[in-house]
Amino acid sequence: MSDLTYYWRISTIVDTPAWGVTANLVVRNVQEIRFDECFPKTGGGEDVDVCLRIQKHLKMPLRSAPNAVVTHPTRA
Repeated sequence: MSDLTYYWRISTIVDTPAWGVTANLVVRNVQEIRFDECFPKTGGGEDVDVCLRIQKHLKMPLRSAPNAVVTHPTRA
């Protein structure tokens, strides 16, 4: 298992993480920022890239929300 799996619980460790797993990330709608398609579709750094660009654009850090609950729809 990857050492990066600790990022699934990063909100309990760090108040202002540099990046987050985008499957569990909520940010305001920033029309100017989209995922860069140059990254591979299999975990190639797009989460890190988009989080860093959003923070730079908004001039504010990401904030952890350790009590948030994320629900993903099930696939048939």
